[in-house]
Amino acid sequence: LEATSGERHALLQAMQAPRAIRRLREISGAGVAERGDLLRVMRLRKRYTQTDVARLLGVTRVQITRWENNEVVPDDATLHTLCWHLQ
Repeated sequence: LEATSGERHALLQAMQAPRAIRRLREISGAGVAERGDLLRVMRLRKRYTQTDVARLLGVTRVQITRWENNEVVPDDATLHTLCWHLQ
């Protein structure tokens, strides 16, 4: 998640999620999504709600919101678990 703008863009393209990418660009008004946007796209691709992810990780839904809004970054152990659940 510590990727450059170009790396994030390439990853989103590789995910083959054109609707999600288009929506993220509309929301942000920019051409490149932030790390929280990537988490949101991955969560939505699995059809999980924020509450679903919070239950899987043992955190609050508010914490998931803060990650997706780029307010905070999950710690390494939580990030590892998150990546595993979102594949």
